[in-house]
Amino acid sequence: MQWNQGRTKFAMAAAAFALAACGGDGDNSTNVEHTAPTPQASDPNILGAECLPAPVAGTKRHISASWILPVEVDVVDVAALGTATFDAGDSPAVEVKNSANVFFGDGEQRHTVYLHAQTPLLPAGAITYAAAGSGAADKRYRFEYSSITLSDLLANNIIAKVDPSGEAVVWDNARRARVKMTTPALVGLTTGQSKTYTMFKQRGGAPGQYLSTAGGAVIELTFTYQGRENVAAPDGTYANACKVAVDVKNIEYDWRNGGNAVIGTPYRSTVWLAPGVGPVRVGLTDVVEGLPVIDLFMPAAR
Repeated sequence: MQWNQGRTKFAMAAAAFALAACGGDGDNSTNVEHTAPTPQASDPNILGAECLPAPVAGTKRHISASWILPVEVDVVDVAALGTATFDAGDSPAVEVKNSANVFFGDGEQRHTVYLHAQTPLLPAGAITYAAAGSGAADKRYRFEYSSITLSDLLANNIIAKVDPSGEAVVWDNARRARVKMTTPALVGLTTGQSKTYTMFKQRGGAPGQYLSTAGGAVIELTFTYQGRENVAAPDGTYANACKVAVDVKNIEYDWRNGGNAVIGTPYRSTVWLAPGVGPVRVGLTDVVEGLPVIDLFMPAAR
């Protein structure tokens, strides 16, 4: 297993869950059992809205990610900013500061991440701020979602089947117009039910301009609700957490075979969403090797 390659491919999948990790008003004491703050009983057969709370302005989380092989621990600090405007739309926003930086590359960085209001587990946009005094420009991203699969993108030549030039495929307006975008929605999934969305990470400049995006920054996410269970985290046990499996794929170009497009090695992520709190733990597994890759813990916001 090429671990560095695996990190590059699925850092975004881990980040998508980590960035939304400021929901609820959870107790952050250790060795306690956390219970849902909602008074009514939740239907264990349904992924309820209480498991996907919006980030509460002013709350913070200190997230640790432990790579299994090689052993390494990295940290991210997340602070909820409340509602903010991104591309003329209002979204819950969080500030992310990285140390040792699994999620966005090497070195200390600061980001503002805008989340989907309906599904605040997933990003809608992001700004990565240039280091002070570097003279570099801030980097702006938009994240869009579609029900189209990677296989259909290749079959319809929306993403090129062969890229002999060695350059990334540009995700321009002409290609984008061939894909019907949608708003991802997970609330209401029943036990065993799945939804698939393909996420397009698009690099832009000025607000509303996203013409320079690499087509390779495309990730297929299949969400399957697996019911409720108690989950242990460093700050205690969370009761009746919604358990969601996320199967992750992306497109790669095989340069040893004429630049043919292939669907890369699949990974499976499992995320536990505590009622009134949101994500408290994420695990990534290499499906082919059957090996755990990362454990990511998110203590309750405080």
